[in-house]
Amino acid sequence: RYMFLNESYVFFRQSAQRAVTSSGAPATPGRTIAADGRVFPKGALVFLEFQKPVFAAPDATEPQSMIPTSRFVLDQDSGGAIVGPGRMDLFWGRGSEAKQ
Repeated sequence: RYMFLNESYVFFRQSAQRAVTSSGAPATPGRTIAADGRVFPKGALVFLEFQKPVFAAPDATEPQSMIPTSRFVLDQDSGGAIVGPGRMDLFWGRGSEAKQ
C-alpha cells in the first residue's frame, strides 16, 4: 500500500542490525543523508531546512500539518535514484516514526 503513496518508495531487506551507510558508518536517524557523490563529497557537513510532517497518530499515513525544521546532517550514503544537485534522502531510522 505504501508504493502508491510515494513514487520513490525503495525496498530494503529486513535486518535486526543497525543500518550501515555506503561509507561503512552506521546511519544516524535524522542526521544521515544520501546524496550524489559526483556532486557532493562524502562526509560533508550539510545544513538542511525543510518542512517536517506532523502526524496525528503513530499509525497515520497522511500528515496533519508540516512544520519548518532545520538541522545539520552528514552526507554518508548514496542511492541509485539520487542523481544531480538538489536531490538527497534523509535517513529517519526504524520503526513507526521512520515508516511515516
